[in-house]
Amino acid sequence: MTRPVSRYAPSAPCKSLITAPLSGTRPDALAADTARWPAPLMSPSLEERPYIFYIPPQCQDVDRMNFRQCIYSYYQITLAADGYVYKCSSTASPSFKMNRLGKIPENLNKLNPMIVANHGPNFNASTCFKVGARCNRIALEINTTWARMNAKD
Repeated sequence: MTRPVSRYAPSAPCKSLITAPLSGTRPDALAADTARWPAPLMSPSLEERPYIFYIPPQCQDVDRMNFRQCIYSYYQITLAADGYVYKCSSTASPSFKMNRLGKIPENLNKLNPMIVANHGPNFNASTCFKVGARCNRIALEINTTWARMNAKD
């Protein structure tokens, strides 16, 4: 069995990772960079629950995380285990207090203003990157596309 290829596939060296057998073997293209490949911790098949996978840093395209506006938070406002609402799932931890929108409210009437506040025009996504936050693949693709669509000629 092989992993399905996402339509948001990462750069060339990572494509072999996405389609690699789930046996835990390392794709040749990444063998040198994945000496600490966590194969014993990964799920051996897509049917296993929970399905545990690994995406090495070289497949995260960190160099593309340079956009100012983050629209992914429209989809990823997150209620976290620490009792706070965060801008997105990538920063839903006490390590990213600057992305807290407030305590988890008891009803939607109090959550709705947080959702609106989540998209304030003064928020700059680079503040997340400067303190170590990284986007997941779909966030990266959505924000890259949005930035490209709104680029000034």
